[in-house]
This record gives sequence, structure tokens and C-alpha cells, in this order.
Amino acid sequence: MNRYPSSPLRKSHFIELDAAERFLMKNEKRRATNQALSRDAFSRYGDFEDILTFFPKTKRKVEDLKIFEKEACKFDVLLNHEIVTCRSQYRKHEVAVKKQDLLNKLHEYREMLNAQWNEISSKEKGLSDYFKYFDEFLVYNHEKRQRLLAAVKENVSVRIKREIDIEQMKEEVASMRQTMEILYREIEKVEKYQHFLYSVVLEDPQRRFRNVNDILTSFQYLLERKDIIEKTINEKSAYVSKSVWRIMDLMKHEDDTVTSLTMKISTLHRTYDESKIKALEKHDFLMCVVEKLREKYQEFLICKPTIYSVYSLMNKRSIERHARKHTFAEQLKYMSGVIDQLDRIYKKSSRLM
Repeated sequence: MNRYPSSPLRKSHFIELDAAERFLMKNEKRRATNQALSRDAFSRYGDFEDILTFFPKTKRKVEDLKIFEKEACKFDVLLNHEIVTCRSQYRKHEVAVKKQDLLNKLHEYREMLNAQWNEISSKEKGLSDYFKYFDEFLVYNHEKRQRLLAAVKENVSVRIKREIDIEQMKEEVASMRQTMEILYREIEKVEKYQHFLYSVVLEDPQRRFRNVNDILTSFQYLLERKDIIEKTINEKSAYVSKSVWRIMDLMKHEDDTVTSLTMKISTLHRTYDESKIKALEKHDFLMCVVEKLREKYQEFLICKPTIYSVYSLMNKRSIERHARKHTFAEQLKYMSGVIDQLDRIYKKSSRLM
């Protein structure tokens, strides 16, 4: 651990205090040794006081030693007073250093909490922006889906109508085929009748007809009927061919419509799957952020009693209004004010020193 922490007091002051303390300890040991030696010497001086009268220099030195002992006692008293003063100053300095360390730790913890709070605020802003974008995305996709559903419904109605038209045309084609079969049967009958007529006229001209005019009239009538039947057959055949081509065109158009609708439906399914995957990813990210926020909130709940205890230690004056335990903002505000005041005090003290 650093013996000389960063504080407004100078590092040289710490070194001087340590040197003074070591010097005082050495002087105290030396003084105790000298006192023991002087007590031993002066206890023997009473035994040899008569003899020392014959040695004036030695006697004078002994008297000087007595005077020095008295002065040394005074110096010891002053030195003890200085030692007590230095120790009290050193204790005060240790208390100030501990307070400064505590304030530094609280300042670091406050910066860490501010950084975490700013990070949480930025994440909250990002989440709000993402929710706005996600709402707009949902509204836009909902409108697009509604338009596509309307188009699908319209295409389904058109398809149903076309299917009804195709069924009607199929029924018409079936009726036309029946008509053509009837006409073909009529043609066969006419041909048989014509063949019979020719055979009758050639074999026995007088058997059924009274004269040639009747035969010619009958034959003319048969020819006109044949022309009418052929004309009707041609018209029906043309109508049937047109109907068949129309049915083929409708079936082709219906196939194209079904293909385009199938492609749109597949595109919608793919877009829905992609949106679902993105939504799941965003949901996982959101759950992760919520879990992190919950962890930070648990850490905050753990640190809250510690902050309140520090606040209680800092706010012991009875004249000030004490904040309640759950008023976390007031506690931090008070601690911030105290830290700012201490910073100003230390700056002024450092300027004075």
C-alpha cells in the first residue's frame, strides 16, 4: 500500500514526520540509557564525594554533569511535549488521509455510478428509438399486408368469376357439341333420304311422284334445306371454334393469374418469415438488455444501504435535515455537496501551504 497517498498535503511533509518520529524514538531510547547510567553514577558519587575533593577537575566535571542532567530533564520535558504534539498532529493527519481516501473512493464510486447511469440512459434511448422504428415497421407492414390481402381477395373474386365463365362456356360447348351431333345425325338422315330419293327416282319415277315437277320441287326443297343445314353447321362450327379459343385464352389468363398470385403469396411468406426472424432476434436482444438492467438494478439495491450508511456517517449534524432512507437522490446530492466543499477546502489549504 502507498504510504504517501495523493492528498492536498505535500509528500515531503510525510517524509519529515516519519524522520521526526524515528529521531524521537532514538532520543527516547538514548535518554533512558543515559538516565540509567547517570542514576548509577550519581548513586556512586555519594560514596566517593570525599575522595573527589582531592580531584577538583573531576569534581567540577561531576557538578557540570549534574547541571547537564537538570537541563537534560528540562529538555526531556520539552521533547516529550513536542513528541505528544507531533503524535497528535500525525494522528490528525492520518484521520485526514483516511478521510481523503474515503472521499477518493466515494468520488470514484460516484463516477462509476454516473457512467453506469449514462450507459443505462443511452440504452434506454436506443430501446425507445428501436420501439418507435419497430412500431412504424409494424404499421407499414400491416398496411402492406392489408393491401396484398385486398389484392388477393380481388384476384380470388376474379378467379371465381372466370371459373364461372369457364363453366358456362364448357356447358355451351357441350350444348354445341350435342347440337353438332344432332346436326350430323340430321345430315346423315338427309343424305340417306337424298340417296333414297335418287334411287327412287331412278328406279321407279312414277311410284311416288305424279309428275316431274313434283320431283323437281321436292328435290329443290331438299337442296335448299341442305344449304340451310350446311350454313347452320358452319355457323355453329365457327361459334364453337371461337368459344374453344376463348376458353383457351381464359384458361391461359387464369393460369397466369394463379402463377402471379402464387408468387405474391410466396413473397409474402418469405417476407413474413424474415420479419419473424428479425423480430425474434430483436426480442432476444431486448431480453438480454432487460436482464442486464435487472442485474444493474440488483447491484444498485446492494449498494444503496452502503451509500445510506456513508451518508449517515457524513451527515451527523443535528441542525441539518436528514434525508430518508429511500430518498437516494437527496443522499447523493448531499454527498456531492460535501465532496465539493472538501475539494474547495483542500484547494485553499494547498494554496496556503
